[in-house]
Amino acid sequence: MRRWASSAGVLLATALAGCAPVALYRGPAPAPGAITSFAGGDWPHVVAGSTDAARHYLGALEMQPGADSLVVLIYGDNRPGARTRVHPTLWRAVRKMSLTNPYRLGRGLLALPVFIFATIVPTLDGPRDALALYTNVPTGGGEVRVLKSLAAQPRADLVLSSGDLVTFGDRGKLWEIFAARFAPLRTHVPFLAAPGNHERTADSTARANWGSAMGPPARERRFWYALDVPQADARFVILDSNALRDSSREAAPLAEEQLAWADSVLAAGPRLRFLVFHHPLLSAGHYRDPWDSNRPESVAARRRVRLLEMCAARHVTAVFAGHEHMYQRVYVETPDGGFWHVTSAGGGAPLYSLDPSIRDIELAKPLPAGMRIVGSSVNARSVYHFCRLVLPRGEAGDRPLAFEVLAVGAGGGTKVMDRIDLSRAPPAATAPP
Repeated sequence: MRRWASSAGVLLATALAGCAPVALYRGPAPAPGAITSFAGGDWPHVVAGSTDAARHYLGALEMQPGADSLVVLIYGDNRPGARTRVHPTLWRAVRKMSLTNPYRLGRGLLALPVFIFATIVPTLDGPRDALALYTNVPTGGGEVRVLKSLAAQPRADLVLSSGDLVTFGDRGKLWEIFAARFAPLRTHVPFLAAPGNHERTADSTARANWGSAMGPPARERRFWYALDVPQADARFVILDSNALRDSSREAAPLAEEQLAWADSVLAAGPRLRFLVFHHPLLSAGHYRDPWDSNRPESVAARRRVRLLEMCAARHVTAVFAGHEHMYQRVYVETPDGGFWHVTSAGGGAPLYSLDPSIRDIELAKPLPAGMRIVGSSVNARSVYHFCRLVLPRGEAGDRPLAFEVLAVGAGGGTKVMDRIDLSRAPPAATAPP
């Protein structure tokens, strides 16, 4: 008994030593690679004096002399998580078991052993996941392989993340791990990110950690900003979808301020306009109704509609989102054009299963008047990946915007799995799926 207690004590002490408690980030602040470190100096850099904090304007990113294009790497959801994966169809059968419904009860009982097997056996990492839940330091997923692949790219001038950089934003140790792991990339290339739900920006400790690791916002709680690439006639607008989805009365003024700001910076300026935020406006099916659009009168649903209408009215080129751990791209037709909506969330967090039937239900939901999804444009895969966008030098016009998606293998090797031109609508519009 004493030997068992001693062994248990050693395990507990080991777990506590590796714990990530709720605490402030204790590394260098701002961490190496914060966007402020790219003002002036060698390329790529933000033009000195071009920043305007009052307007949430990070400044102008200058292209390298003689370069005919600027390369942007885009991805999201690198944060580690549990290795075990829950199959959504099996989980629904188990969750909906009912003693008063023989059909549901029988279906659930048949699905239960398969669910347990499919969730635990493929990785045999249940015990390690249980320890991660206790220590709050999960390690599952493909973050290391994707980061290795990003760093190995022959050229990158800017990296954009749609959020979920860490698993728990209020735990400083996780930010310290992130800052150390990403320092080689972030000190070489400007790295911008939108806050994801795991950043927990509603919490004061989490906000302080973001400010230390990523660089503080222009003003407290206002995690939105813009970056221009004047030589490519392009503007990137990063938003905080956490604040936009918050339906509380206290959050309303902040959300309205953000929407008004976004509309103003999209209304003028460069011709190529890109939006970056965490929660997708068009679901790939894993998260049913991420903007509460099943209740059109809800606060979040109305803000989603405003964002969609803003994309149409301000001629946004593309939206880059995350949250659903997979890849999906969709083209939305509008009365006088259209825009691409790309979900890129295969940056390392454990992948989600893709269920095309549920995805099609989500994509068939009503859009604002005059908008519709081009059915032939839908492409989705559940795979670790990142995206590569090439912005040509010069004024935007009929030049192509080469956009390709690279699947990342176990060793960090890449293979192109999708390639489109973001400057063009897809051929042959068809009925929504």
